[in-house]
Amino acid sequence: MNISQQLKIQKDFAQTGQSIWIDNISRDMILNNTLKNMIEKFQVTGLTSNPTIFEQAISSSNSYDESIKLLSRKNISFEDLAYLLMIEDIQRAADMFMDVYKETNGNDGYVSIEIPPSALKKEDMIKWAQYIYAKVSRANLMIKIPSTEEGILAMEELVKSGVNVNMTLLFSPEVYEKAANAYIRAIEYREKNNLDTDVFSVASFFVSRIDTFVDAKLEELYSLSNKVEEKSFLISLKGKAAVSIGLITYSKYLELFYSENFKRFAQKGFKPQKLLWASTSTKNPSYKDTFYADELCLKNTINTMPTQTLYAFFEHGSINKVDLHKRIEDANSFINDIKKTSMDLDSVFKNLLSDGLRKFTKAYQNMLKSLEEKTKKKCQEKDVLMQIYNLDISSYQKELKNINFIKRLYSKDATLWKSDKENIKIIKNSLGWLEIPYTMSKNIKEIQDFTLEILGGKKFKYCVLLGMGGSSLAAEVLRSLFEKKEFLKTYVLDSTNPEWIGEVEKNIDIKKTLFIFSSKSGSTVEPNSQFKYFYSKLKKLRYSKPGDNFIAITDFKTSLNQLAEKYEFRKIFINPPDMGGRFSALSYFGLVPASLLGADISTIISIATDYANRTKNGEQSAIALGSFIAANALNNRDKLTIILPPKLKRFGLWIEQLIAESTGKEGKGVIPVIDTKIYDTGSYDNDRMFVILQVKDFISEEIEKKTNELIGKKFPVVKMYINNPYEIAMQFYLWEIAVSIVGYFLKINPFDQPDVQITKEITKKFLKEPNFKIKPNIVINNMEIYLSGLSISDNKKIEDIIWELLKEKEDGTYYSICAYIAENEKNEKILEKFAIFLTMATQSASIYSYGPRYLHSTGQLFKGGSNKGIFIILTSKSKKDINILGEDYSFAKLCNSEAMGDFIALKEKRKKAIMIANKENNFNSKFSRIIKKLEGLLSKNSEEEIMPKTEIKDKRNAKWIENGYVVIDYPRHNETITSRHYTIRIGASQTNKVEVSIDNGPWHSARHSVGYWWYDWNNIQPGMHEIIAKMYKDNGTYLISKRRRCKVA
Repeated sequence: MNISQQLKIQKDFAQTGQSIWIDNISRDMILNNTLKNMIEKFQVTGLTSNPTIFEQAISSSNSYDESIKLLSRKNISFEDLAYLLMIEDIQRAADMFMDVYKETNGNDGYVSIEIPPSALKKEDMIKWAQYIYAKVSRANLMIKIPSTEEGILAMEELVKSGVNVNMTLLFSPEVYEKAANAYIRAIEYREKNNLDTDVFSVASFFVSRIDTFVDAKLEELYSLSNKVEEKSFLISLKGKAAVSIGLITYSKYLELFYSENFKRFAQKGFKPQKLLWASTSTKNPSYKDTFYADELCLKNTINTMPTQTLYAFFEHGSINKVDLHKRIEDANSFINDIKKTSMDLDSVFKNLLSDGLRKFTKAYQNMLKSLEEKTKKKCQEKDVLMQIYNLDISSYQKELKNINFIKRLYSKDATLWKSDKENIKIIKNSLGWLEIPYTMSKNIKEIQDFTLEILGGKKFKYCVLLGMGGSSLAAEVLRSLFEKKEFLKTYVLDSTNPEWIGEVEKNIDIKKTLFIFSSKSGSTVEPNSQFKYFYSKLKKLRYSKPGDNFIAITDFKTSLNQLAEKYEFRKIFINPPDMGGRFSALSYFGLVPASLLGADISTIISIATDYANRTKNGEQSAIALGSFIAANALNNRDKLTIILPPKLKRFGLWIEQLIAESTGKEGKGVIPVIDTKIYDTGSYDNDRMFVILQVKDFISEEIEKKTNELIGKKFPVVKMYINNPYEIAMQFYLWEIAVSIVGYFLKINPFDQPDVQITKEITKKFLKEPNFKIKPNIVINNMEIYLSGLSISDNKKIEDIIWELLKEKEDGTYYSICAYIAENEKNEKILEKFAIFLTMATQSASIYSYGPRYLHSTGQLFKGGSNKGIFIILTSKSKKDINILGEDYSFAKLCNSEAMGDFIALKEKRKKAIMIANKENNFNSKFSRIIKKLEGLLSKNSEEEIMPKTEIKDKRNAKWIENGYVVIDYPRHNETITSRHYTIRIGASQTNKVEVSIDNGPWHSARHSVGYWWYDWNNIQPGMHEIIAKMYKDNGTYLISKRRRCKVA
């Protein structure tokens, strides 16, 4: 597209006073931002639709599939189904044009939808129009009604009642006049009855169909004539009827609405019924494709164009600027010439209306038929539990097949990952989870018998699991899904925070509590400390056998095994030793607590066994998921964003550990980001891949909508479904295989955790060596700030320090909030808001987790993975502390030591980290205020509000300046550009010079024009690109804009 030509046409068009609407709609247009781009780049201010458009949209796209499946379950007619689908699209489109509607005070920004052709009588038309109007519930909706006599009567009544109407299928100036007068009568009624002015109408005059019909008649007359002059005269009339009749109609429009006739209504705020040119694509290939758009570019009218006509008009359109009076005179002369032939224009208009109604009916029936066929097909399809979008994984699947990955996996071939002796030994002793469904099926009765013993004795009402990481997270997932009232009320305690421990203790009767000490090794400091505390509490109650309140789950001959025997625990479950904790969900570690809290563990193992069998026999879902994650990670999309239903939110904790601890090593890793919501696509950097997991019978339409938007923006997406919560067993097994596949492609050992121990060793130093301390870099408002790899001045407020962290963002950066506080509703809201703030401000992935839980989960990734993380460790003085029997430290000291130990471990690994240690016991109130201040900087959600806070460096003295702004307006963030030439637009405060850099290349000067700065970007290569703008100031300072990413197709 010639940019200068486009700018000229845009300038010429802006002077005409016409509005452009798009005569097209589809869910894909909405999801992939095609419609948004039309609004922003091609000045499109409204939209029209019809059954043909919807039939093409629904039949050619899979974006409607989930809606069809969901709505078809309601046992409704195909007509009702069609309207529900159309209404979904119309609502979304109306929302996109709402800004136009508001900015023009209701004079523009409308979307149209048609009533069904079966509504022939006035009453039926009104009934349908009111139903659709109420169902869509958008002020900028317009109902399309055919311009029959009944239709004109219906329009008058609807406008009286405040319904916006698009009178369609107008061909005759006389019929147009009838419709216009009916509208004026309705406005007069509203004025007399003191009704509001918030009603609007358009009269849609169908253009090209007139030429198609009249030209055919002229050719027929031509073939019947024997006179040369008559033949020449007839041929001279071709291609003039539509524009001429349109101009005559336009002259009537001006007389009716832009003269004294309508003036008194306009003065009170009532709007004229605008003339809209419809059917403006040329049907005759010998006519210029923008012929009707060029000829009917008239003031105070609307032209609704098909997509191709719109693009063509702004590429090579040429607006007719001949004097209007002269053109109308010529139009009347044409009518006089037509009258000299045997053609009867009144008959032509009647035939056109009749033909239009027939075509409308046929298109509507075709739409219903197409929808019926698609619905039946979709309902007959076997449920697909996994769908992949925007990524070809076939080469990865082929490689796995060629190396016999699954066969070698089940034969425990360690050389799939490593070839050295040390790793091979670790791997061979880590693959027992592959057979665990079969192993545990033999132990189900043992667990169930134990559950009956505990419940039958009526002694226990509560259960507290003492464990960390893989020993606790699967149990927490199962608790969140299956806990039943008649079983033990269960708490998973994986913290050393004294407030958290105290909260659990407050909720239980310790005498009626069964404690599960769950630890693979038995040496983990957190559950050992918890055991010492609760055991000592029971002893104080003078229990003769406090060990009766404890059971253990551990490996054979561990320190926990010995401790349980020494203290005479009620039961010891010895787990198979050949698996890591994060792979033990389907072992005793998951199944024993699951049974005690009410889960049907027979069903869990049955589903897991069935899936294991299917995987051995060629089922591909685990292979597909593993290939998907690996393919993205190897192409710099390493932020695995997993969207879960709220009910499955705790499943995210287990996935976090599995992914992070398995892949985060050797400077590599996949960063798991767990959420229950999908934000606007502009909130995500291009380093994201998405897995969307939903339960089949409880699919969220909002999540489906947002997922389709991600797909439309070309993010790699996996849609996954489970049929019921018990299929979590299948998910455990599926993800374990998938992560093994990721390890293969990343060339790492996914079964070790080499960097976990470092924090443990430093923590011991803090606990055992009184002089082992470090000094804070900054002290503010009773908060000590410790820095690693960050340079931040100490004369700032805490929110300014956090703001400076945003400027550390680079390609692939992610933020991790590590909070050593109690997990409760108030703290959860603060951490969630903090993470959302970081993402909204930077588009970077932001996660939050509780310490010390994350040390046994994502901690391996943080220390052993890539240097892309910025870690924010939060601690706060506890409101109360708890001493640990036999130790010279309390839980508060242990918790703070773990936080400090991890900070030092990150520092030793040269990671960017900040630790904020609040020395007051007011974490909630203090951090609520901090987050609120940070959110205030983003309150208007605009770059203009953010940019004054962006760093401006003085070349002479490197001082910070905080005034002025520079913003890249176009292209939009993550926009797809289809041209090889594009003009970048930059907005900036007062300046004499702006430069642009593409992909960190040389700086190029931009030119200033009409209030903006412009840079002509030529010979663009396909792929992803980054754009930065730089604004210079007179005092030697400059301001760098936010990076703007875009894709060139």
